Formats: sequence, C-alpha cells, structure tokens
Amino acid sequence: MLVEFLAHLVEFDFIWIVGLIMGNLHWLFAFAAAAYIFFDCKRLVMPFILVVGICWTAGDFSAASGWTWTVPVFLGIFYISRIAVLTFCVEIKSLKNILPVVNIVHFFTVYIIFNLFIV
Repeated sequence: MLVEFLAHLVEFDFIWIVGLIMGNLHWLFAFAAAAYIFFDCKRLVMPFILVVGICWTAGDFSAASGWTWTVPVFLGIFYISRIAVLTFCVEIKSLKNILPVVNIVHFFTVYIIFNLFIV
C-alpha cells in the first residue's frame, strides 16, 4: 500500500488520494487515535504518519516476503516487549526525545526476530 500511495503521490494523482482518504475514514480516525495513544502527544501529524507508515510498510513487506505480523503470537510478544522497551526509554533522557524512532526500530526488530527464529 505504501508503494502504491507513493506512486500516486509522485504522479500528483490527488483524486486517487482523496478517494483513498474518503473511502477509509474509519481507518483514518483509528490510526489517529492509535498515534495519539501510543505516542501520548499534543502534535499528531508526525506520529500519525509513523503509524500509517509502519502498517503500510509491514503490509507491503509481508505480501512480498510471506512473513506474518498479524498473528496473535507476534502481537503478544510485540506488546509485552514494547512495555519493557518504553519503560526503559522513559528513564533515559536522550532516548525519551526520540521515542517514535525507538518504536519503529523496536517493531522491525521484533518482526525480523519473530519471522526468522520463531515461525
């Protein structure tokens, strides 16, 4: 989905982009709520782009490679380890400033470890 969106963005196909947004208003607000909850922020644009980017990138990579990320075992490992990582990062001042980047690195680290060693 990310590659398709970027292709339409480069082509200035705003009719397709508006159709995507209007056809998925539920997901627009769901991702905005997830970004607000996960990143606990007052500014919502960058965390929203990060949440959407993670989901689209993982979906595209999953379709291309056959790796899974929407199975309950992965989600359980991911969220339990996220609690540990975020608790650790909140205590360190330099990591607290780059929390969205830490979240992305954490997601892809757990994603790769899960698909290479657990599945």
